[in-house]
Amino acid sequence: MRGNQHKYVHMAQRTLYRPRDLIQFVNFTIKEARRRGALLNGSRITNEDVIAARKAYSAYLGSELADEIHPHYPSWDQWLVLLRHLGRVTFSTQRFEQEAATSPTLLHGVAAPEVLAAMYRFGIIGFARKGGGGGGGTVEYWAHRDHTKFDAGAPYFRVHPGLKEELDLKEGKAV
Repeated sequence: MRGNQHKYVHMAQRTLYRPRDLIQFVNFTIKEARRRGALLNGSRITNEDVIAARKAYSAYLGSELADEIHPHYPSWDQWLVLLRHLGRVTFSTQRFEQEAATSPTLLHGVAAPEVLAAMYRFGIIGFARKGGGGGGGTVEYWAHRDHTKFDAGAPYFRVHPGLKEELDLKEGKAV
């Protein structure tokens, strides 16, 4: 956890506060704690348990998304390969389109802007909007939480934090 962040807050943010996903993450964390012999002897879940559970949660989230998206876009998993090639949690439209242009077969005939919109609709990515909420700064929007229309002209997009391990993405500024 970063700084003094509580374990629950870390897990809730990683799951974007979706109850079913949060429960699953907690279950993976309990499994990790039990693996090292904790909980039975009165010890608590540690940061290391949470960190170890992120990989299993990330794989779980990928399979959950497959169930939702596959009927609509049978080759959607190739879009994740594009995100993996980007290598960062945040990215710009221009960078995504550059990567799509170098690997057009990964789009399976779907235009890059439509891929971004579909990824937003299914919760794979969110987008940023400067000055959101009237308070200045930048606000991120997620389809399931904010019910905001997709903004293809957003300054940057962010991959769902739960997919970070599954896609082997790094933190950092949008590229």
